Amino acid sequence: NIPIRLSKRPPPDNDNNAKSWWQLASPLSRSGDADGLYSIRVKAVDKAGNIEDKTFALRYDTQVPSARSIRASHIDGTTADVLTSTLINSPINQITIEFLDGEGSGIDLSKTTVRLVGPNGSAIGTNQRDDGANTVFLSFNPLHDDGSDDGLYRIQITPTDLAGNTFTSPVEFRFFYGTRKPEIVSTVPAEFSFATQLTSVSATLQDRSGEGIDTDGSTIRLQGPNGAEIAGRQLAPPQGAGTSQSTLTWELNTPPSRDGQSDGEYTIRLKVIDKAGNLLETGKTFVYDTLIPQVESVAANTTPSTPITAEGLEVINQSFTEISIVLSDANDKAPAPSPKVSGVDLVSTNV
Repeated sequence: NIPIRLSKRPPPDNDNNAKSWWQLASPLSRSGDADGLYSIRVKAVDKAGNIEDKTFALRYDTQVPSARSIRASHIDGTTADVLTSTLINSPINQITIEFLDGEGSGIDLSKTTVRLVGPNGSAIGTNQRDDGANTVFLSFNPLHDDGSDDGLYRIQITPTDLAGNTFTSPVEFRFFYGTRKPEIVSTVPAEFSFATQLTSVSATLQDRSGEGIDTDGSTIRLQGPNGAEIAGRQLAPPQGAGTSQSTLTWELNTPPSRDGQSDGEYTIRLKVIDKAGNLLETGKTFVYDTLIPQVESVAANTTPSTPITAEGLEVINQSFTEISIVLSDANDKAPAPSPKVSGVDLVSTNV
């Protein structure tokens, strides 16, 4: 249905050939909407009345092929879609690009180039192969998972089709490779420390990916001596907190009692995830101890030893050189089994 006109040029007397051509009223669009397969139908008639009908095919193609999918292959066999997820946190060793040319002439895989550029700006050594149709496979040594290969990677693609359509400069797709998990800088109370009062627990987190801590996806909870979670709420990080370090806080609804019944070993449970998807799950323990150590016994080193009590005045009529005092930090207030306690601090204990 394209408007056209026919022009003819008669052959000379000694020429048995004649030429006819269609001339379009206006050129076909180069925006891609006119691309596709066209038919040229010819009806040839000579002066003797002989007729021949023939049809010829013509494909009109003005568009450069596009990447239909780009997938990164992990060494465990799974894949990640680079077009929808630009964060990768486990080793990969292959990039697969599937091209789409629509109604075009098809991909010229011999002239299509793909490069993988690392964080330092240099191209990664790769081996490029294809399936002979529309897919390129870029293989390379697996990226390390110790943080040494972490950074921003660029996939540079110069697609070319059989009609010669291509770009003057590569199309670039980026992804961030980060394998270093977040770290726990400190907790309050500190790990293996002792607390006598408790209204909240907190943790300071350090990002190692360069993308920042995902404070919305990270959690902090407090687990009591019996393994149950202590009721509370997680507070939002402070406003203006940087991406390198973040703080999570769990505020208790009700502080544990200070009569010894809630004493024991508590665990700060942390689930920390960074914006590259690296996950760290860990627990930090401390002892909650509210009871004062008790004096179990006092005795002079006579023969036999003479016990000294607080109830009365003990009279000793023989010489002695030492008074022994036995202290105990045991807790008989909490439910069985007997909870962990901080123990007697002999350095700070005065006699």
